[in-house]
Amino acid sequence: MKNQKNIRNPYPFLLTLTLSLFFLAAQNLSAQGDTPHPIVGTWTFDASTFETRMDPGAKQRLDTLPAQKNAIRAFYIGRTESFAPDGSYLISLADGSTLVGHWAAQNNNIVQITTPDGSVFRKRISFPVPNRLVMVNIASGDTKSIITETHFIKN
Repeated sequence: MKNQKNIRNPYPFLLTLTLSLFFLAAQNLSAQGDTPHPIVGTWTFDASTFETRMDPGAKQRLDTLPAQKNAIRAFYIGRTESFAPDGSYLISLADGSTLVGHWAAQNNNIVQITTPDGSVFRKRISFPVPNRLVMVNIASGDTKSIITETHFIKN
């Protein structure tokens, strides 16, 4: 008789290795799909940017109309905007009033916000540093924003 060495069947090991790699890859892809958009969360308007990001022409006019300027200021100062993972959107103002809608991410760092009455607003977003959000309204028709950029700090 020849001297036979005890050689194990490699198939169970290869099958286990293949299945392990498959499940690891599937778990990694699943985790990537669960990563929320960076805008998800609650953001507070950065009050220090109120006048610095105001359209110069609008600022000049509002400087002569203090009551209107204070009304606009009240709409921004203390304002939070919340973007939920399910697409719901909420603006909360300092006076306790709220506005609701839905948001959806689009290409090229665009977020589209739709109100219950069907109005659609598009904003270009950026995150210049961690926990900071800048939104620039994309003009539609004859509308023009008084505040050209809204800056937010993540809560």
